[in-house]
Amino acid sequence: MKSLPSQTGSADLHIINYNQLRSIGDKLRTEFLAVILDEGQYIKNPGSVTALIATRIEAKNRVLLSGT
Repeated sequence: MKSLPSQTGSADLHIINYNQLRSIGDKLRTEFLAVILDEGQYIKNPGSVTALIATRIEAKNRVLLSGT
């Protein structure tokens, strides 16, 4: 099975969780139309690894969702 970073052009939508984002985020070299991050508390600390990786993903649009 191929890894997600090598298949980003093969689908219109990719859903990954924050653990997967930390492990493969630096390998996502595609510019996305949109990045939608749910549960914004996971990236509220701007110095965290998750927040740094999330901000490096290239996208024309960004949406951050939070339940609070």
